[in-house]
Amino acid sequence: MSYLILILDRFTEIVELHVSGADGILFFVDVTDPSSLNDLQTKWIPMVHRVAPDILRHRQIIIGLRTDLRKQVNEISSCAGEKFAACLGMPYIEASALRNFNIAEAFRLLVSNLYEPAKKFFA
Repeated sequence: MSYLILILDRFTEIVELHVSGADGILFFVDVTDPSSLNDLQTKWIPMVHRVAPDILRHRQIIIGLRTDLRKQVNEISSCAGEKFAACLGMPYIEASALRNFNIAEAFRLLVSNLYEPAKKFFA
């Protein structure tokens, strides 16, 4: 058990190093596992805000994954994911790698949000 905790601690340090220079963040939640929202709220979002407080909220996107399994296990609804993200001031999108659903759209949303200030400046 302590070995697992050590691995997770090392992973967190690696994530912190990458996040500190980021312009945008994609947060992933497993829609079949309600604890993934709790982990996001209690661990990952606070860590990002501590390490990279300058990343604007609209440049942080929450992506609900494994939507193709929702018929089998309906744990986090689309509405619940949207409400959760809205409370944090972040966009929310759902995707499925298995069905190739909204994968490209999620990245387009991030890129669009990264360049939104530039669009306003040059308009």
